Amino acid sequence: DSPALWRVDPPLTVGGDPAANVGTWTRLTPAQSSPVELYPSPDAAHLDWGQGPCSPQGCATPPAVWVSTLDGAAPQELTGVRSPAFAQDPAGAYYAYTRSDAQSTSSLFVARLDSKTDRKVDLGGTAADYRLLNYVWSPDGKQLALQILQRDSYTGAWEKIRNVLLGLPSYGTRELAGTGGLEPHVTWSPDGQRLLLTSTLQINNQYSLAFRLLDLTTNKVTQLDDKIALSNNDFTSLTNIFWIK
Repeated sequence: DSPALWRVDPPLTVGGDPAANVGTWTRLTPAQSSPVELYPSPDAAHLDWGQGPCSPQGCATPPAVWVSTLDGAAPQELTGVRSPAFAQDPAGAYYAYTRSDAQSTSSLFVARLDSKTDRKVDLGGTAADYRLLNYVWSPDGKQLALQILQRDSYTGAWEKIRNVLLGLPSYGTRELAGTGGLEPHVTWSPDGQRLLLTSTLQINNQYSLAFRLLDLTTNKVTQLDDKIALSNNDFTSLTNIFWIK
């Protein structure tokens, strides 16, 4: 069978036998589709998912984004939208995304879920000057943490990673302390006051994981490498990391 997304209603006990709890299943994606990713959204009436040629090693390009209703009706494509990240704040629901054309893969856009606004964010320079790596919403949905790999306009060499905060609804940006390394990730603390910045550092033939705690009130960076010492002769990187309250 091909990959599919399903809605399962609460299980129903048939004839008093708990083993017969089968529930009601509604297929949300067509038989010919190949969903590869789910995008958590504050819209409880719709399901946002990605479709594209991907393998267990990842996707060559970000999947195309589709939206399904929960009644099994035909899904609709969000044309041009790639890698959406959704957020909800008191003013409404938003999603950040990049576009599918080559000129916009490193350009950031923020749109309201009700389609009232769809705005490109100025990150400084042109798309050739930087590469947008990651963007993650704060727990309250009011700020977006960005990681941007900047290119030196004179030498053409890639420099350190810029860490930037985007605030809504003003769309103003705030430059934070920069970091370095490969495969960077950013994770918000539950209170929205700190960022955990991780990456892989290479020193000679040794790879180690770097952990930097960035306090947003002081912009002070605390190095945690001596407390979390993880290194290897083989390339080592983090795939996921989470805060625990």
